[in-house]
Amino acid sequence: MRATIVALALLPLACSHDLSALFGPETKDREARSHLEAANMGAARGAYELVLRDYPSDVEALFGAALTDLMMLPESTPVRELLAACHQPPPDLAAQIFGANGIISQSVASGEGSAGSPRPRSRRYSSKRITRSRLSRVMR
Repeated sequence: MRATIVALALLPLACSHDLSALFGPETKDREARSHLEAANMGAARGAYELVLRDYPSDVEALFGAALTDLMMLPESTPVRELLAACHQPPPDLAAQIFGANGIISQSVASGEGSAGSPRPRSRRYSSKRITRSRLSRVMR
């Protein structure tokens, strides 16, 4: 019985694989990132807080916590009161950033070349010196 306990206790030391990936901050960051991708800011903030409790210098968790704090800012009492005093509805930042017509979707669409009308072509000027009269003709 005693030999079995000692063998089980020494088994992780005999393993040649890096087991830190199973228990490190990357695993916990993955869960928080999935909440963030689903635009569930409250759950993402809670998950990043758990990571920071165990790994206070984890860069991804620090950034994620700051990002979720900013995303949840319109839900704070002072901001809600200010918006109410100005007769403004609170913005849905998650939809504006992560939504179907959000900044990220528009950025992806512009990279694919389908972000609306094409840009107008700029005029090309020759290397000749531009005089005031030429400049006035060009500006018309």
